[in-house]
Amino acid sequence: MESKRYREEFSIYFVWHPNNENIVKPIVEKLSKDLQKDSKNPFSRSIHIPTFFVTTKSSDTTPNVITDTSKSSLIFIFCSCDTKSDSNWDNFYNKIVSNNPNSSFQRIILEEEANESIPSLNSQSYINFYKDNSNDLLYVRILRSIYTAITKERILKLFLSHTKKNKTTSKLVRDLDKFIHNLRGLDSFIDIFDIPEGNDILEQIDTNVPVSTLLVFKEELFSSRKWCQYEVLIAKEKQRPIISITCMTDDEDRSFPHLGNIPSIHISESLFNTNETYENLREDAFWKILNCALLESIRCEYVKELMHFNEDESNPIKLVRPPEPADLLRFCKDIKNTSYHVIYPDPPIFSSEIDLIEKFDIKTNSFMTSLDSYNYKGKNIGLSISNPTETELQKYHQSDSQLDQLTQELACNLLYRNASLVYGGDMRKNGFTEIVINAADFIRRRYRNNSELDNKSHKMVKNCLAWPIYNGSDAKKWISNNNNIAEIIKCPPPECISNFNININEQHLSSNNIQNYQLYTAKAMSLSIMRKNLIDESNARILIGGKLSEYSGFMPGILEELLYAINEKQPIFLLGGFGGLTSHICNFINNNTSDADKNNLFNFSWHLKNNEHLEGIIAVAKKHNPEYIPDYPEIQKKIKGMSFNNGLSDVENSRLFSTPYPNEAIQLIVKGCANCLQ
Repeated sequence: MESKRYREEFSIYFVWHPNNENIVKPIVEKLSKDLQKDSKNPFSRSIHIPTFFVTTKSSDTTPNVITDTSKSSLIFIFCSCDTKSDSNWDNFYNKIVSNNPNSSFQRIILEEEANESIPSLNSQSYINFYKDNSNDLLYVRILRSIYTAITKERILKLFLSHTKKNKTTSKLVRDLDKFIHNLRGLDSFIDIFDIPEGNDILEQIDTNVPVSTLLVFKEELFSSRKWCQYEVLIAKEKQRPIISITCMTDDEDRSFPHLGNIPSIHISESLFNTNETYENLREDAFWKILNCALLESIRCEYVKELMHFNEDESNPIKLVRPPEPADLLRFCKDIKNTSYHVIYPDPPIFSSEIDLIEKFDIKTNSFMTSLDSYNYKGKNIGLSISNPTETELQKYHQSDSQLDQLTQELACNLLYRNASLVYGGDMRKNGFTEIVINAADFIRRRYRNNSELDNKSHKMVKNCLAWPIYNGSDAKKWISNNNNIAEIIKCPPPECISNFNININEQHLSSNNIQNYQLYTAKAMSLSIMRKNLIDESNARILIGGKLSEYSGFMPGILEELLYAINEKQPIFLLGGFGGLTSHICNFINNNTSDADKNNLFNFSWHLKNNEHLEGIIAVAKKHNPEYIPDYPEIQKKIKGMSFNNGLSDVENSRLFSTPYPNEAIQLIVKGCANCLQ
């Protein structure tokens, strides 16, 4: 049975000329960080909008043209003299517009001479960066454009909720109101200015809060004010975006209990000192408040769009925030069912929260858990992931950080369904093993009961280490720190090592000096042994990214693990939309690869030429154990004739080969594993 066809609701693209890298990259990296999940924190509450970078390393080439397949998208195009004077890039920019008729576009003009770039967009307004020359203002204008693209609303209204008794906070709010009115696309509502004399206060709140983002200025008097409480309750009931700005300078005797479950930011206490520091700090605080308000507004509206895909036949109650008892009672009372089903955005709440809510006869699911009841307990799913080169990533408009986020999301989804994950090596700080270990630790602490936590024999991750890595002091520390989560499998050295004249010591373990080709050959053989162990420990294999050159073994690691998986007839999932060697393999299977790419992938001479030390280790292997030397014509035949055995149809595998969207790839993997492993 075909899975429900996933189609991404909304995507964002940033397009720029490589000569503008120093200006543009810091801006888009900050935006990307805020618009996507934090790979170092698996259960951060964030937006996670697919975001793509469209550029190249050299101005001599242009990127692959965007052909967006999401329901809607917003494409930011940075325009400069470089793009306008370079005919190839000028044509590329115009082609983006003609190839994506359903997308929205926003030009960001970096230089005055470029303000007429892309003639077909000249009738549209643009962001004038060269004139404003403010990263803070640019950032707010980009976020406001994203909000408009999702909601189709030209103006975002901010309702400023505060007490007038606190004179310092009241001054701050009045100044923020003036600041907002100087910004395009934003509006504000503040009682002292926007409720005329003689008007009904309750009516004004009931009219304005349901169409606004609520900004709560929380200080010690806030919780004792009736209208302030009412504004929060109405915003919660109408599922409006809310942020809390902490302005506390003293203790409070009771916090308002309903002012939780929302983002909270802190602004400098120096703002509340009536001296010259106020003027210096005020603007920084205002940008911080507006950034948070815009991001939470975008998150809530984007979540509503995602709800359309994640709903099922039970017609669940849909929440834009994690469920809380007061909200659930309010939403459920009008539904004539004996039990209720609630869905909410990821990540899932703690098991203790779930237990409390279930006492009300309410079933809760996050997006991660709402579409299925799959359980992979007792199954080991192998991950083959490594970073492609920057050039390879750019072909697919991806980046290293996006690959990290995909790894985190995939690991969380599989671990939540009780799978164990099998991975090899990579003990680098912030490497893929660390991402997987962090995901496992969060799942273990958050969702497993006490008996499972106490079960020392069950490990959520199996990490295979090649000889002699595990003998190093850093590796021993890593093993000691993670042995409660990961089972460490120490793979033995090759049998022929006794014939080598090598001296293993700490320097050899950590050094990349390979003057001693026997040592390096032994390490390459050990990598092959480790990769075979990875397959032996796994029930299925997922492959993402990978290098074509500058690898340490006899062949690229992703390729070698794929071949071992084919030999064992394991279920295989190939994610080709994220660049690297896996993308080349997918293109080859689909007959979409160029002759040059095919020659690179399956030509031994090419590999020898593009891997500086490969020829030396091949010479040693020929003498001692030639079975390690790759036979590329045979490899080519094996891949062309492989069976995926992964529980997906040909159509679904074709989608998996090409999708650039993590959500779609994960949905297909989750379904395929259920079909082929259960």
